[in-house]
Amino acid sequence: MFLTNEGRRTFLKLYEQKKQSKFKHPVLGKQCTYQEAFELQARLLAKYLMGDIEKYPPLVLG
Repeated sequence: MFLTNEGRRTFLKLYEQKKQSKFKHPVLGKQCTYQEAFELQARLLAKYLMGDIEKYPPLVLG
């Protein structure tokens, strides 16, 4: 798939807006932005890979 320059700008603008929108995190049970959730998942994955936690809790949105 190829995007024109304008299409790419539109996509990136909407993606940034989505990352800043809030939702109720299913594991934490509190409101957070998608950006915060992505960062949390990265930290949890790192802890799992380093052996600090036994299970990696995935973020499942539905």
